[in-house]
Amino acid sequence: MTALHPELARQLLRVLPDPVALLNTAGVIVWVNDAFAALVGRAVADCVGDTLEDLELPLRMTLGADARRVAAPGFSGSVLLFDGGTGVDSTVAGVLSREAALLRLDAEISRSRRYSNPLSCLVAQIDGGTGDYATLERMLRDQLRWVDVLARWSETELLVLLPETPARAATALCRKLATLARGLDVEVVVQWGSSTWRRGDDAATLVARAGAGERGAGWPLSPARVRARR
Repeated sequence: MTALHPELARQLLRVLPDPVALLNTAGVIVWVNDAFAALVGRAVADCVGDTLEDLELPLRMTLGADARRVAAPGFSGSVLLFDGGTGVDSTVAGVLSREAALLRLDAEISRSRRYSNPLSCLVAQIDGGTGDYATLERMLRDQLRWVDVLARWSETELLVLLPETPARAATALCRKLATLARGLDVEVVVQWGSSTWRRGDDAATLVARAGAGERGAGWPLSPARVRARR
């Protein structure tokens, strides 16, 4: 078997849809691919030099069934591989599965409890059967910050997690995305809702309020939804 050139191997790992991280013997991250960066909500360069504890990944994500460590020949550290069902969706780069999004939600809610950081989310509910998710997802990815999280929450819902985002900014973004969705060449109807974390919320209640159309600051309609159709 012909050995791959190291640079080619790096490029192949980088475009894998599943998150991959390389750790040295001290447990410090020396390289990650784009899918791993999307999973933890950081830029690729911001992951290097930290440990998994620094990234505040949930223990069950890093040590449980969701990930496995393998020893790579010629590499003194370890490779952390996240299996496909819990990582990034392969249709549009950076779109997490529900399981991966729940892990991020739990981590962000823990951070909000500890530091009182604002945390909001948006839910886009797609009506009318199976729509062109990929087109809508690409539009969302183009509009979001690198720290924001986009996930397929269910067969008919997309979730956008917005760390460090208060209610007013979340509702403004929700209105902007609804307007942009009207211009997409897709045959779907989208209902938009937003919510902002408050004491006592867990992942389920935060997302459920967004799906139900929580009234947010500056939100112009009741219930808090905008209906968008091409």
